Amino acid sequence: MITTSVSVVVPCYNDELWVKDAIQTCLNQTFPPVEIIVVDDGSTDRSREIVKSFGNPVSLLAEPHAGGSAARNRGWQIAKGEWVQFLDADDLLDANKLERHVPKAVEAGSEAATFCASRVVEMSSGRELHKSFHPPGISELERLFYEPVTPCMPLYHRSALERVGGFDESLPNCQDRDLHFRLWMEGIKLVPFAETLVTIRKRSGSVCSNTSSVLRNLERVFEPVIGLQDTRFTDTSVRALTARMFAEAGRGLAKIGFWQDCLHFHRIALKLDPEAVSRCYGRFTWLLFRLGGPRLANVPQRLRELKKNAELLSKTSVQE
Repeated sequence: MITTSVSVVVPCYNDELWVKDAIQTCLNQTFPPVEIIVVDDGSTDRSREIVKSFGNPVSLLAEPHAGGSAARNRGWQIAKGEWVQFLDADDLLDANKLERHVPKAVEAGSEAATFCASRVVEMSSGRELHKSFHPPGISELERLFYEPVTPCMPLYHRSALERVGGFDESLPNCQDRDLHFRLWMEGIKLVPFAETLVTIRKRSGSVCSNTSSVLRNLERVFEPVIGLQDTRFTDTSVRALTARMFAEAGRGLAKIGFWQDCLHFHRIALKLDPEAVSRCYGRFTWLLFRLGGPRLANVPQRLRELKKNAELLSKTSVQE
């Protein structure tokens, strides 16, 4: 029998349309949490009123507006549970999330942050967009680089959060990647298991929807790797992996028109491993990049997209 305890922390900012559903999924847990703490981050809508309507089962901590990371930190710092489950106010937990997750977390121990898979749905329609897939066989650093693990997916041991100080409140986004990277630096591994137990509801205007800002902050989050500040990062395979990640992020920035940021990321990547950067491109597009930079290298991709859009438009016209 599992005797450990879990605190659920829900950061909330102007989430009156969604926070009721989020809290209800916490109350519906088949393994009841020891407490549900909603940290209101200076909401100006009816969020606080809705939270208060739940009464004693839910604790409300009203704070001035300081951002989601600050709200999460205030929550776990006052939490009583041995383990902490975060849940954004617009996301949902499956009813058996804690029942299925807690035994795995306890078995892995405080030196691991086990995490489940998630389904991502469109907020407006409820349509499922995709499910996360986190294979166990990849390297730890590759997981940190490429696999976004949102804070509602893991269970965090309180001692792990204390060791790294929780979330970086100065980051506007990428806080989860940053937290997990700092945990990894302290020897606390991300350990996946293949059960889908949370629903992430995607809405326009959310912090994570700002692709350019997220990509730009990768440099700040992974600065220790770029600067080779640790012997773990001087290995040639790590340098190649890091170069590939920044080159691909640069391509993503070029795709949305941020050419200077793209060039900056490619300079970082080329300094680490030029050959790894070249492998991110086809032979022809890499030649175009060497000749004319990201603008020229992205011409073939733009042409393919234009062709694809034209074909879709043609099919639509025929159907009408």
